[in-house]
Amino acid sequence: MWSDNTFKKTLESITGDVVLSQGVYGFKPVIDDFGNAKYINIVTYNIKSYEDSELLSMIKSIPLDVPVNLVLNIPKKSLGTPDASKQVYWYLKTLERHKFNDLNIFFNFSNHAKLIMTNNKAYIGSQNFSDTSTNKLELGIIVDNVNNVDRINRMIFETIKYNSIRYATSDYVIKMEEIHEVMKGLLKNLRYNLFTVVVDSPYTAEIEIFDINQVHFPNEEWSRFKDLEESLFIIINDISENYEEFFDNTKAKSLRVELKNQLDLFISKLDNFREYIDSYDRRFMDRLYNIETGDTDSTMNAVLIELEDEKESYFDHLNGEELLEIFDQIAPIIESILDLVEEIKYAMLRNTVYENQKKVKN
Repeated sequence: MWSDNTFKKTLESITGDVVLSQGVYGFKPVIDDFGNAKYINIVTYNIKSYEDSELLSMIKSIPLDVPVNLVLNIPKKSLGTPDASKQVYWYLKTLERHKFNDLNIFFNFSNHAKLIMTNNKAYIGSQNFSDTSTNKLELGIIVDNVNNVDRINRMIFETIKYNSIRYATSDYVIKMEEIHEVMKGLLKNLRYNLFTVVVDSPYTAEIEIFDINQVHFPNEEWSRFKDLEESLFIIINDISENYEEFFDNTKAKSLRVELKNQLDLFISKLDNFREYIDSYDRRFMDRLYNIETGDTDSTMNAVLIELEDEKESYFDHLNGEELLEIFDQIAPIIESILDLVEEIKYAMLRNTVYENQKKVKN
C-alpha cells in the first residue's frame, strides 16, 4: 500500500472526449473495445456483488488469451455494519476466479479512483465499474490515442496495481513471474558487460568484440548465470509435476541437457578469467610489496606491466567470435523451454491461486 498519505503523479498533455452521463455507462466506448483488446484493466471503488451483474457477465465472456486485471476496494459501508463479514463474503464469492477466464484480482483499501481501459481506449472519471453506477450523474473523459493510453497504463494503472494486494490470480501468472525473477534481464546485462561494442571504421556499423582489457564481470549476475539452469528448472519441474498430462516432459528434459551443456561450455571458457580479474587487486598488492624498491611510481608501473603481460599470456587465446557464437545459442534454448510452458498456458490459467486471503477478508 502507499508508503504515506501524500502522493501525486501527473501525466501531462493527455487529451480526450469529455463524457457526462446518467442512465448509461459513460465508459461504453471502452466496453465496445473489449473484443479488440489485448488486455483489460479496471480500477473501481466497488462492483455489483451479485451473480446477475451485467458488467461482470461481460468479463466472464472475455477469452482466455486476454488478461483482465481488476483493482477494487471493499465499500466501507459493508465493513461498518454488523453483518459486514457476510457482505464481504458475498462480495468475494462474486469474484471467485473459476467463474472467469484470465482474471487477476487486486484490492486497494485506499482506492477511490475509477479507470476502465483496454490497450486502445481508456475511461477516467467518476463512474464505478458497477451496474448501479448508471443511477447517478457521472463525468469522465475517454482517451483513444494509443500512445496516451499506453502512458496511462504504465504510469497510472501499474502504480495503483503495485500498491495493491493481489487476492487471486492464475498459476500461469505466478510461474511466469518466478521465471521472470530468475531471468531479470540476465542475458542482456551479461552481454553488455562481457562484450565491447565498437564502430567498424570507416563505416558506422557496430560490432561486438571480447576485449580482455575492457570486460567486466558483475559478480551477482555471473553467479545467477552459473545457477541459471538449476534455478529455471526448479520452476519447470514444478510445472511438469502439476501438469503431467499436458506438459511435454520428455522435450523439457532434452532442452535442460542442451541448456546445461551450452551454459557449461560458455562458463568453462571464462570462469578462470573471471577469477583472475577478481584477484587482480590482490595480485597487484602482493607483487608491489615483494619488489618494493623505494621508488613507488617506478615499482607500480613495473607491476602493472608485469600483470598485463601475464594476463595476455594466460587469456589472449580467448576468441571473441567463438564466445559470441556460444552465448547466442543460449537464449533460443530458453525460448524453446518457455514455449513448452506457453503450450499449456490455458491449463495453467484454469488453476487459481489465492493470495492474502486473511488480510482481504479481515
